[in-house]
Amino acid sequence: MKTETLLIYKDFTKRKFLKLNYLKFKILNLVLLTNTVNLLSRQRASVMFGVIYYKASISKPKDRCIVTGRSHAVSRDFLLSRFTLRRSVNSGLLYSFSRASW
Repeated sequence: MKTETLLIYKDFTKRKFLKLNYLKFKILNLVLLTNTVNLLSRQRASVMFGVIYYKASISKPKDRCIVTGRSHAVSRDFLLSRFTLRRSVNSGLLYSFSRASW
């Protein structure tokens, strides 16, 4: 496997994990911050929160270009790097773009 493909796969699995456990993560965080919950429940929530936090934040998921795997200068709307986006617009694959002139 190429390094770009490996990085894209790693990023994809991290995003998938965050998407599946986001609500659970927020609920556990809320349980930890409230003082009305008994101590035993807060300790259990702390352990579960630590596991999710560790798996979710080993490295921050980055936007990567879906064609080249580049992580810098990636458009959020299309998930393409600036080079790939420019090439696609110039070849006519993407419409509704115009050159900037001021």
